[in-house]
Amino acid sequence: MKEELLDALGLNDKENVVPTNYVVLKEEQLIDMHASTIKKEAIASLSQFQVKKEASSDTPNTEETVTPLIKELEELNRANPNPKKQVKIEELKVVNNDFVTDRTLDTKHNKETVAKPKLSPIKKVSLKRSGSSSLDFFNTTFKKPTRRLPPSQSIATPASPSRVTNKQEFNEAQRAIINYVVNKEESVFFTGSAGTGKSYVLRYLVQQLVKKHGGPSVGVTASTGMAAINIGGETLHKYLHIGLGVQSPEAMAKKLERIREVKNKWDKLKVLIIDEILMIDGKLFTNISELASIMKKNKKPFGGIQLVCSGDFFQLPPVSRDNRGHFCFQSPVWASVIKRTITLTEIFRQKGDTELIDMLNALRQGEISDDIMMKFKLLLRRINYSDGIEPTELYPTRQEVKRANESRLHELPGQVYSFFAIDSQVPQLIRYLYDYLMCEKVLELKVGAQVMCLKNNIIPKVVNGSIGTVVGFVTDPVWTKLKLVYGYVNFENASSELLSLIQLVCGMVGRPEYTDEQRAIYASLPSNLRTDFAKVAAEAKNVDSKAERLPLVKFRTSNGYTIDIVPRVEFTVEPKPMQLRKDDKMTRIQIPLTLAWAMSIHKSQGQSIDRLRIDLRRTFEKGQVYVALSRATCKEHLEVFNFDRRKISVSEEVKKFYDLLKNRQKGILEVNAELMS
Repeated sequence: MKEELLDALGLNDKENVVPTNYVVLKEEQLIDMHASTIKKEAIASLSQFQVKKEASSDTPNTEETVTPLIKELEELNRANPNPKKQVKIEELKVVNNDFVTDRTLDTKHNKETVAKPKLSPIKKVSLKRSGSSSLDFFNTTFKKPTRRLPPSQSIATPASPSRVTNKQEFNEAQRAIINYVVNKEESVFFTGSAGTGKSYVLRYLVQQLVKKHGGPSVGVTASTGMAAINIGGETLHKYLHIGLGVQSPEAMAKKLERIREVKNKWDKLKVLIIDEILMIDGKLFTNISELASIMKKNKKPFGGIQLVCSGDFFQLPPVSRDNRGHFCFQSPVWASVIKRTITLTEIFRQKGDTELIDMLNALRQGEISDDIMMKFKLLLRRINYSDGIEPTELYPTRQEVKRANESRLHELPGQVYSFFAIDSQVPQLIRYLYDYLMCEKVLELKVGAQVMCLKNNIIPKVVNGSIGTVVGFVTDPVWTKLKLVYGYVNFENASSELLSLIQLVCGMVGRPEYTDEQRAIYASLPSNLRTDFAKVAAEAKNVDSKAERLPLVKFRTSNGYTIDIVPRVEFTVEPKPMQLRKDDKMTRIQIPLTLAWAMSIHKSQGQSIDRLRIDLRRTFEKGQVYVALSRATCKEHLEVFNFDRRKISVSEEVKKFYDLLKNRQKGILEVNAELMS
């Protein structure tokens, strides 16, 4: 039975490094072997550990990290019934933050002898067990060691990496991805439901891989232009220069080898990253592997290139010319190149809203029970917000989004302000790349328009994705003067009186005469605001009528809202197209705003939307309903109209694929239980 289970899970494969005799070892032998390994690795780690008198603040307390290892060995000794087999731990050194001391431990008599302290420079060392340990397939338990997962299997909560250290915060599974990709250079597919931090990890991987191998050796790609922009890359087709990818691998290789720059690019390529792998057709995946083998003159899958794939196959189907696309995991190449699959399970986007997480998981898998159905029905309502910022509506197509936003803008009274982008001079051949930028070629706004910020670090507390309302248009000098004159006033969570003053100033820019309405607004202001108003009014009235006025936006923030001017900024097409000269860049200078009453589902991927409205009467592809609803951060700000579970469809192939991943993990646990029985 044990061997059958192992064969079924691929654990008896000759490529796996687990000795078969581990299966029949007695419990005492397992404990003894496991303890010996811990002891050796602890001694090896401690032999490298050097500390100095003045320890830096970020150095870990070594006594806190070493002591658990010693305690673990003592627990193993107690668990082992054979005294002769118990582990001797006298050689271990205990290290504190100030000294390295030779303390000989005598656990039997609870004594210690201390040698002369030695001072030496600090060197931070990981005390975690190495992923390459001979007992890598055993979890750290005292009485019943369990078998760990081999490299070719799927895992849900992998071990932490032992060598990657960084200042960013990652959970255990995310750290494992970084370890296997960066340190062990394995080909990895990592997946997980929406909001589990896939993009967050991928951006860090890009940074580390470029640092390790150099930019030209790392291909940063995605299946769509929008996804590529999000990670600072380009589409897979564009990066590999394969056009539509419909030719045979041999024909594509023959064409590419004639272009010196392209051939050099392939020669340098060591790592290929593909984000949103779900939208790459399985046949194309196979063809690219064969093309890579030709270009790299290497018969291995993908020519020996390390592959890093990310995405959730439950979200959107692959794109193919005949609309009969196959998923990448159905390609015969997939199993031979992807040696490790890691599933991210901790959800960050809806963290704390467990009910919404359960609803979205049911939606993702197409398993809508009566209870889940009723919970979605309860979201059928309109929510009114006191700050006037409305929910963002998601639509399946860009045309629907354009119509919805233009319609809402047209309904607003007042003047339209048009902002034309300033694009750098680039060859006509590559100008289409501007379409992948989030910013518009021509941005049209009015007072009252709902907008989304497209850049970080422009305004304090305002980030990419922040929603706000345009309250006016003003020149930069006038806004600077207003803030200088009223510097004693807090522009965060501004009072209604201050907001009226700001709008009054905006209306006076470039206009020498007061209107009756403006006089009435001025008269209604409190005396403290009227006192210094003349200084700002003089600046506003003297502005040239042709001077560009920038949008002044009231943005919603984590603790209320803030008001500030939004300047033009530079958007850069990355990576730089090879058609440009060495010192040239492909840039667009534009106001980093877009109308935000409506947004396309594709453009929303990777976004967290605090206030969301979805009408499911519209036509949605497989997975689109889940993608749309999973943008929400909490059900309190989610409105769902016309929810009908008959319209929720999930690919059976995808369900089987994820069931297989889940069952593999379950099977590993069953093998562990069988081993210990």
